[in-house]
Amino acid sequence: MSLQQRIVRGTEIRWWPAGRAVPETIGGVPSVHAAWNGSYSLCVDGHPAVKLEDEVFLALNADHALTTRGRRDPSACLLSIYFEPDLLTQAFTALAPADRDLLLSCSQDGTFRLFEHVRDSDRSLASVMRYIAHHASTGIDDPQWYEEQVSFLLRRLLGHEVSLARIVNNMTHTKSWKRRETFMRLARVTDLIHSCYERPLSIDELAEAAHWSCFHMMREFKALHAISPYEYLQRRRTQTAARLLCSTDLSVAEVAERTGFHVRTLVRRLRRSRGLGARALRVLAQELHQSQQSASSRMTTSVVSRVDAATSISSV
Repeated sequence: MSLQQRIVRGTEIRWWPAGRAVPETIGGVPSVHAAWNGSYSLCVDGHPAVKLEDEVFLALNADHALTTRGRRDPSACLLSIYFEPDLLTQAFTALAPADRDLLLSCSQDGTFRLFEHVRDSDRSLASVMRYIAHHASTGIDDPQWYEEQVSFLLRRLLGHEVSLARIVNNMTHTKSWKRRETFMRLARVTDLIHSCYERPLSIDELAEAAHWSCFHMMREFKALHAISPYEYLQRRRTQTAARLLCSTDLSVAEVAERTGFHVRTLVRRLRRSRGLGARALRVLAQELHQSQQSASSRMTTSVVSRVDAATSISSV
């Protein structure tokens, strides 16, 4: 399957199916990027590659060069949406005045800019991006539908920005620029964790990412995230391990190796966070999948007759 591309009112939607690598791209407008069904590594402006997976997504401002570098799973797919600037401006203008002021206060030059880092995937955002990706991958071509979904995605993306701005605003530093700088330095630490969780990461390496001392990085990280960098790393590993167990045929030992765990540690972490061991979690996921397939097969006729393929997610 080849690249699926849609251009709607200047917004470009690119769906890269499994087996396709992204050529070097100059993103002249703000964009978001999300990957599914495996790891997809993107290099931004020649810096170390960031790893996109089901659990995270990436937001970027304009004028970044993107290339594919590093590990890319054969089954991994990538969705990239490059927003027409006027649409982003309209979405920003539609925010409540207090939210607009909050976002502007987090900027160094008083202009609105997206927070650029690998973020935990928000369900409200991920559902829209997956919905757009599904329609692009199946070749559906309805400009009005895509325009509606892009507008809907922008509203949710800006809602996510407001949530991040509130976190920055609540930081203890007195000056707004210092709060933003601290947040972005810590974002480099979490970017490293999200992209390299499968290998050992030392405190020195995490501190170097923020260009701070180990003590200062640890203090600021815990103040922002309420957990230590080590616990953040273990939580990220556990999220990925749970997904791999539920969606692949990898053995427990292989999942542990791919997520940087020892097998015993993996089982212990899963029991603590999910209440089940590795094999029990996989069996439960398989039973749930079979149950959903059975329910879907019973409802297929009535659903197909009533739901149009281009139904808006906002009305589902």
